[in-house]
Amino acid sequence: MKTNKKIFNQVLNVTDAKYIGEYKVKLAFNDGAKGLVNLESFILNAKPNGMFKPLQDLKNFATVKYDKDARTITWFNEADLAPEYLREILQPLDS
Repeated sequence: MKTNKKIFNQVLNVTDAKYIGEYKVKLAFNDGAKGLVNLESFILNAKPNGMFKPLQDLKNFATVKYDKDARTITWFNEADLAPEYLREILQPLDS
């Protein structure tokens, strides 16, 4: 059976990130999506001994950066989040 469907196997990556305050990060993705992720709930519900617990301190959270090699966001303690998760919770920017 012949099909005309094109299959895209593009791996989703973060291409830019900017901390904007509180637990919010402005993101851009290689699929063209741009927006804001609010990670407050995720961070504040971190496991007591987990990698994300230190990020409850906003000074630590503010170390968030785009990591070109990891192709996602990372923090000072090498914690990171999957681009797929970030894309799933992405909200459009206010106009």
